Amino acid sequence: MQMFEESRKLRKEFEVWIQDFRKPLWDYCLKLTKNVWDAEDLFQDTLLKSFSHLNYLYQTVSPKSYLFRMATNSWINTVHKQKRAVTVGDEVFETIPAQKTVDPFELAEGFQRMNERLTDLQQAAFILTKGFGFTNKETAEFLSLTEGAVKSLMKRAKDNLNQENQLNIEPNKPVTPLMTAYMEAFNQRNPDKIAELLTEQATMDIVGVSQEYGKDIIRKSSLADWSKDPAVMSGDWILIDGSPVFVVWTDAHALNTIIRIETSDDKITKIHDYYFSQELHDYIASQFNRTSGQNGTFWDEKWKSSI
Repeated sequence: MQMFEESRKLRKEFEVWIQDFRKPLWDYCLKLTKNVWDAEDLFQDTLLKSFSHLNYLYQTVSPKSYLFRMATNSWINTVHKQKRAVTVGDEVFETIPAQKTVDPFELAEGFQRMNERLTDLQQAAFILTKGFGFTNKETAEFLSLTEGAVKSLMKRAKDNLNQENQLNIEPNKPVTPLMTAYMEAFNQRNPDKIAELLTEQATMDIVGVSQEYGKDIIRKSSLADWSKDPAVMSGDWILIDGSPVFVVWTDAHALNTIIRIETSDDKITKIHDYYFSQELHDYIASQFNRTSGQNGTFWDEKWKSSI
């Protein structure tokens, strides 16, 4: 138990170290993946890998450089494995503080022509320099390249750029009987009914924080805590970027949490609860022109007693 407690303390120190770069990192992940769920997966994977690889560092590094390099490498590895084309849009750049002035004509021309003809590194180099305003030197550091190599990538990338990206939200969502049962149980604040929908070996993934294994543990832990939450909330299913998502709002119309489920044979095998994914919350709430509940991350001071 002492080892577990020490690891949580180290994770808290890590989160303090990177806190100023979480939002730019999440936006960068969205630019790379062009899908909100792939972006969140890449973001969480980057945080986990960045934390777990700290013991391999024997020199001082900047958190920004470290995180962006880790995200870029993880994304390129994923694309190579999946062998899928990845394109990049431009609407999120408006929310990112520019580190230097970007020529709007050059940026517009670039985004109109970016497509699958770009290599992964070309896309990453273009996003970092033209979208985020990083210098060639900083971009070279993120990508583990020389400045000359970055300049070469940029020269080739400028001829092959694509159109803008938008979050795809569909109000006419497909709802299965299992999804309806989950929605009814949730809105009735009934943990027992939700537990009845789970397989015996179901998993609860509180994204970026913890996982619970088995229906009984989930019922006694996260579902019990949720049933005691005094906040007034209700949810509904919406199709976002191709995935049915259970979006939960408070009575003040603020986003409370986002939930996705995996199913098999009319039972839930896994629940992904994005309660502590603040960057994801902010982005999705903005698409509905609503506010996001400031849950923060699990490592924030207000959750100190839970760590």
